[in-house]
Amino acid sequence: MDNEETGGCMRPAEEQRSGSIIVETNFRLYAYTNSALQLAILSTFTEMIYRFNDMSVGMLTRESVRRALQVGITASQIISFLRANAHRQCLTTGGALNCLPVTVADQIRLWEDERRRMTFTDATLYSAFEGDPEFVGVRDFSLREGILLWADSDKKLVIVSEEGHERVRAWWKANKAAM
Repeated sequence: MDNEETGGCMRPAEEQRSGSIIVETNFRLYAYTNSALQLAILSTFTEMIYRFNDMSVGMLTRESVRRALQVGITASQIISFLRANAHRQCLTTGGALNCLPVTVADQIRLWEDERRRMTFTDATLYSAFEGDPEFVGVRDFSLREGILLWADSDKKLVIVSEEGHERVRAWWKANKAAM
């Protein structure tokens, strides 16, 4: 069965099984499919711009990839999906690895790395010290107890873990008179 027999409306079965996604270096994505499943997967990490009967156009953006990362999809999974579903013409020209532009794959990994740079921890900030001895005492106690997250001697700031807050308060009350 070829396209002429169906009036160009359907592709041959073998072509339907092969990949159907083209990704350009400008992060624009073309999906030649009407599969609801494939479009739903693409929508998790792509801003879909246009949808036609057998083709959809989208953009890979920082925000769309971040949304996918927030729900547990990894950069490697996104890249693997795009490569596994690459249009056969992309595979012919670029091969299995270069069917997805290297710059796009690298950027997706960089967006994932951005999320790993910073971790959030519940903590308590101490800043109302009456003098150096009080600041040094709280800082050193927190360090000994293993609850110190960060300290700034110039600004006299101490940040301790949430679990350590009560211990610092108790220590501070007990030792405040001696400082």
